[in-house]
Amino acid sequence: SSDVCSSDLAYTLLQSSNDKIRKLNKLTTLFKQKLHAFPEIKFIESQSPVQCIIIKGNERVGKVAWKVQNAGFDVRPIMSPTVAKGKERLRICLHVFNTEEEVNNLAETVVEAMLSTS
Repeated sequence: SSDVCSSDLAYTLLQSSNDKIRKLNKLTTLFKQKLHAFPEIKFIESQSPVQCIIIKGNERVGKVAWKVQNAGFDVRPIMSPTVAKGKERLRICLHVFNTEEEVNNLAETVVEAMLSTS
């Protein structure tokens, strides 16, 4: 019957959605763990796949963003006056289609960019 088909489809979609949520949570945790190894990197605490790293100064956050973007990652500098002076940040959005390798490479690229612009 159509009710059984609808129920099966709803269950399949729910399971698929749960799998994607688990994958995204795993990628977010992986990214944070990689960068938490560097105490000089300050995060805005978030459990979401949108991660922000505080990088003080418009010039510095712009340089870091540029280096990470040139490595092929779509990140955004959030500069003052959009945020308070001294609270500038690099905004990173992880997605379910990202691989663990991409997240590892992103973390390494962010660290290298930050260390080379300190």
